[in-house]
Parts: sequence; C-alpha cells; structure tokens
Amino acid sequence: MPLEAAAGRPGLYVLHVERRQAELPLLRLGIAAGTAERSILVPALASTDYLVSVPNTARFTVDDAEASALTIRRAGLLDRLRSIERPRVSRPIRLAVDGIAIRPLLRGTGAEGRALAKAMRVLTRWGFGLASANLQQTPELLFDHDTASEMHPPLLPAGEPRFVIVLHLYYEDLWPEFEHFLSRIRLPFRLIITTPHGAPIFADAARRAFPSARIATLPNRGRDVAPFLHLLNEGAFDGFEFVLKLHGKRTAITRHHGALGHVWRRASIIDLAGSDETIRRILARFAADPSIGMIGSARFRAPGSAVPEQAAWGANRAAILALTKRIGLGEISHLDYFAGTMFWVRRKALEPLRRLNLSDADFPEEQGQRDGELHHALERLFGTLPGLSGMRLESVPPRLET
Repeated sequence: MPLEAAAGRPGLYVLHVERRQAELPLLRLGIAAGTAERSILVPALASTDYLVSVPNTARFTVDDAEASALTIRRAGLLDRLRSIERPRVSRPIRLAVDGIAIRPLLRGTGAEGRALAKAMRVLTRWGFGLASANLQQTPELLFDHDTASEMHPPLLPAGEPRFVIVLHLYYEDLWPEFEHFLSRIRLPFRLIITTPHGAPIFADAARRAFPSARIATLPNRGRDVAPFLHLLNEGAFDGFEFVLKLHGKRTAITRHHGALGHVWRRASIIDLAGSDETIRRILARFAADPSIGMIGSARFRAPGSAVPEQAAWGANRAAILALTKRIGLGEISHLDYFAGTMFWVRRKALEPLRRLNLSDADFPEEQGQRDGELHHALERLFGTLPGLSGMRLESVPPRLET
C-alpha cells in the first residue's frame, strides 16, 4: 500500500518524507489535485522536507517501497525562513505542477543536501531540471534494474553481426542495468565488455546472458577510453561496420552525488540503445546518409547551452592540439563531441586513432582526476575523427514519453 498525506484546504504546508536505504537521491512522488493526477521525480535524501503551496486541496503519495514515512503539516514562520535564499548557501529547487509549488528544503539536511542541490543544478544545465521533460518524461530513467536478469533471452540473435557493442564497466554492479537494455536487441551483435576487475560472479552473470560475449580484464587506466583504444589497436573491431561505445558512468557512489552520474548514464543508454527499434533507426540513418560518421545523444553534445566553447576545452587545449597534429588533422579552433564518450560510430572513422599508437601505459593511473589527462583530451578528439574522412556528427533526439 502507498503512503499518503493530504492537504485539506489551500495554504502553505511542509511535506516530510523519510526514506529507507536508497541508491539514488530521487523519489517518485504522486500528486492528486482535483481531477488531475501526476507522478513526478523530486530530490530526496534519508529525511527531506518540502515546502508546498497548495491552491486548493491536494493528496500526496509515495510507494511504500521508496519511503518509510510521509507526513504533512501547516507551515510556520520558521519553515518560511528556512525557504529564504541566502548567499553562498544552496538554493532551494522549485517545481510547479498542477498549480502546486514544491520547494525541496535541501540545505536543511547539511552537507548532503548542499551536495545534492549542486548536483541538481549541474543536471539543470544539461537540460534535466526538475520541471523538464528530460527528467520527468524519459522512460525507465529510474527503473529498478535488479529484476533485469529475468528479462534476457537465452542466446544472442542468430546471424552475422554488423556492429559491435563495447561496454566498459568499472562498477560491475551496474551489469544488470545494461543487461536489461542489451537483452532487448534482436539484431545480431558482438558484445565486448572491458573491466579492470573481472570478478567471477560478474563474469558468470554476463556469460549466462550472452554466452558469446568477450570479457577483457584491462588495467585501471584511462577509464573507458584506454580500454576502447586497446581493443581498436588489437583489431577487435575489424570486420564490423559500426561500433556502439557505452560505459558505466557513475559520478560518485555516495547517494547525494549519485543522481548526476545515474541520469547521465541512463539517458545516454536510453537514447542510443534503449530498444531494438532505437538501434534500427540509428542504423537506418547511417545507411541512408554515408556522410554521417558518428551519432550520439543530443542531450550531451558539446559545446552547447550546458557547456560553452571555452569550458568545453577545459584544461585540455594543448593536449587536444598535439593529438590532432599527430593524426594529421592540423590545428582546430572549434570542438564538437559527445560529452561522456557514449556514441555510435562508423568503424572506419576510428582508423586515425591507430596512428597515435597509444598503449595502456600512456594513460595515468586512476586517482580520480577530473580534467587535463589524456583520456579527457581523447574524449573531445573523438568528435573530430569523422571529419578526417569527410563525414560529420549527428544527434539523436531524446526519447521521451508522450
């Protein structure tokens, strides 16, 4: 049974939610006002207050698997003061729905609340604000992947594969999520999984789902980029027309930061490999237009509104220019790439990377570096590769529920 709390008349209320242990700091909240009913995502930690302005009457519900308590009370003067924005303090995040204004009072939860507010502001810059269709209408953005193992077919589809899917998993516990999506593909494909760990439990689970999958254990250097180049240089993609590059992006394990990486990863998967139909449409675009060399999610194409040109270069300008010179591209003045390094690409567009002759040892040991390393420069360089063969980048629009 869902938990329920009701506001019996118009006014300002405090809605209080307490949660059981949850992986993500997002909660699905049901709202019923008059004849309208909606389900929305709101930020939530172990204990969160929301200042709610109700124009008439309203009822709020949460699934009892998501929360252990849901209460509502009239707001007092102290509650109003808590909602006032102050300099250098995390701003409350507003969300209006059906005439009801909801303001999570995140700064009241201390350091975790401030960190979550910061993560939500970054997501907002990338188009995932609380009221956005990207966040509220992307299908399966928050589904429970723990049950995904029940959904895979026993074998990969038969036939000669035209494309290879390269999946890098540092966080092997994310495998059920990828299994959920990959199991939907009915076109034949080759699956290669790279990981620095190769835990037997993970490897066994992956091979049960996809018996012909290759699992390559490689050094923990260069995150998802170095293993990808390792496979390219050894010829693992030879014989395929297209490559789909995915990885288990996770900004941080801690819950208050986790929303950023989760939303980025899940939205990328949904846009690039969310269904068999999605993949067929992408392959059809490649077939219809030979000038397309790379396809990625429009949500994460940079530079753009989220990342202006100067910020897109980051601390990588010198390294990028050195790399472009080595592969014969010359000096470039403009970047165009898919942030997060998840994309479809024609295999032949990757050939210039072999000229770099990079090995695992060229990449630094992992120490949580945020920018300025070889793999950060290569993330941006990927988008320039199609141009060397007279091809271009194309974006796929977000997949949204209507």
